[in-house]
Amino acid sequence: MQAIRSKAWSCALAFPLLMGATLSPAQTIQANQVILGDHLYRGVTQVEIFANSAMLVTPQRSDRFKLDIYRLDAMARVQQSINQGLPQNEADARAWLVANEARIRRQVQPVVANAANGITLAMHYRIDRLPAIVVNRQTVVFGMTDVNAALAAFQRARASSVSASGSRGVQ
Repeated sequence: MQAIRSKAWSCALAFPLLMGATLSPAQTIQANQVILGDHLYRGVTQVEIFANSAMLVTPQRSDRFKLDIYRLDAMARVQQSINQGLPQNEADARAWLVANEARIRRQVQPVVANAANGITLAMHYRIDRLPAIVVNRQTVVFGMTDVNAALAAFQRARASSVSASGSRGVQ
């Protein structure tokens, strides 16, 4: 079950089309086109994805909006990676770290910064489970790693919210 939480909407919404069925990427794209036509990306300026390293996120890049992917388990993975390269002897391990410190810092710094930013943002958005996709820094879609499917859910929820309130404009 996927749920959407937004600052504008106080309730969680379930989407029957997406419940219980696993769609192939082609079926997901086709379903999104049927549901929304060319409006999938309307009003979307930023998408932030919160996942762990085991979760496949699609797509990895976008030309239509700013896309950021935060792997919240990245710091633990960095620690594992460094520990795997360490010699077992303490003196050898210290020598190895001194010799490789600059390279490790260059490789690790962007990963650690991304993970730290992701953890901070996840706390800000009150994300309590993964995966989660945040659209335009306002709406959280839980349970999806396919950005297009999450945007389809977001657009449907936005459309139903607009029609339920009787307004004709886009929020």
